Amino acid sequence: MKVQRKCNSAAPMTDKGGVMEILVSPKTVGARHFIMGRATIAVGENIARHAHDYGDEALYIVDGRGIIHIEGEDSIDIASGDAVLIPQGHVHSLSNTGSTPLFVVFASGPLAPRPEAGHRNLPTQVQEPQPA
Repeated sequence: MKVQRKCNSAAPMTDKGGVMEILVSPKTVGARHFIMGRATIAVGENIARHAHDYGDEALYIVDGRGIIHIEGEDSIDIASGDAVLIPQGHVHSLSNTGSTPLFVVFASGPLAPRPEAGHRNLPTQVQEPQPA
């Protein structure tokens, strides 16, 4: 068994909003069942609408305040010390509503069969059906 004391993150991602770093994954440390990372979201910014079709996602709010929007559910106010579980397949986004950066640790599992299938990005606005 490989014990990893310090995880080097993959290159930070900024294409979904905020700055996300994957710390524990198959690529970074050989994880086989989940990923874990951290996200920093600037004041007034958000992580765009997305879903995880292969696993649940857990969030732990380290610092800051915000709102998690989960489609079909009430929005959830979050603050330092809160933990939230987002079930598999639920479309969600995260907004910083506070006056300081929002710092979140996230974990998701089980893993998707391919890395690109683990995070499904969605349009910013909900698309209304067009009349025929």
